Amino acid sequence: MSAGSSSGEGTTTDQFTKLKLIEEEKEGEKKEEQEDSQEGSSSTEPVKYPGVTGENSVYVKLVSSDDHEYYIRRELAEKSSVIRDMLRTPSGNEENTVHLHMVDSRILRTMCRYLTYQKDYIKKQGEIEQFKIPSDDAYELLLVAGFFGI
Repeated sequence: MSAGSSSGEGTTTDQFTKLKLIEEEKEGEKKEEQEDSQEGSSSTEPVKYPGVTGENSVYVKLVSSDDHEYYIRRELAEKSSVIRDMLRTPSGNEENTVHLHMVDSRILRTMCRYLTYQKDYIKKQGEIEQFKIPSDDAYELLLVAGFFGI
């Protein structure tokens, strides 16, 4: 990230921080359950965010080509008709997970930040804070935004 890009990340950073706190809370609960049960099972289940599974989930999981997972509100993810169609497959997508094998985590993170930025500022009157992106990523972001229709 460039030095000037930190001012526009406040809202997005807060949302990702909240999700991280939920994850840490769930991990703490799982550790307590494991200590209480002491059944000898060493495998742990992946952390499940509230509202991620089911047809009417609040969040969806986007997975980058380098296997980083981003949880984003369904309403934001479905701004892209491509992602919306991937979530609404005829066979169902109960886990609400979309694997984006052609998008690396750096670009996917910026895309998620932009969707949040767009929601925050689309109806705002007056001066709007500029969404800043690293110039090194501009071309790749343009391609991804065009593909996803964002």
